[in-house]
Order: sequence, then C-alpha cells, then structure tokens
Amino acid sequence: MAESLLPKRLAWFFTIAFGWTWFFDALFIFGVLQMPDGIGTQNADMSGIAGMTMLLLITPFGSTVAAFVMTALGDGKPGMRALWQRFWNRRMLRT
Repeated sequence: MAESLLPKRLAWFFTIAFGWTWFFDALFIFGVLQMPDGIGTQNADMSGIAGMTMLLLITPFGSTVAAFVMTALGDGKPGMRALWQRFWNRRMLRT
C-alpha cells in the first residue's frame, strides 16, 4: 500500500464509521422512525418491535463495518481473512 493512500483510507474509515451510526440515529432524530408508545411503562405497545430492535442492535457497529469495508477494499481476501481471524479470536475467549 502506498504511503500517500493511508490518509485517504483513514478518512474513508471515519466517514463510513460515523456515517453508519449517524444515519440510523438520524432516522429516529428526524422522526422517520419512532419508538412505540408507552416505552418504559406497563402499557407499552410492543407490536412490531422486532424490526426496531434489530435496527437498534446494528446501529453502534459502524466502526466494525468500516474496518471490514476498508480492509476488503485495501487488502483484498488475504487482509479480510487476517482481520476476521483477529476479530474472531477464540483463544481470547478461553480462560
């Protein structure tokens, strides 16, 4: 990888990482999506909450998505394989 491309890769990483998170958050901020009425009370309307839950679960993973996208674009399959092995290191799970 050429040294001159590293600042661009870093800029793209942050653009994807923040863009991912802010896009999903903006859906709630601007009222495109709304939480069901009564959240936090016994009268909460929980119909249709499954899709909302999935959206809320993937929102904070912008940096992870950005890491995989930039690694795929910059280093190809060998880089993806190495990143995935570091990402899913089973030896760290053992005590």
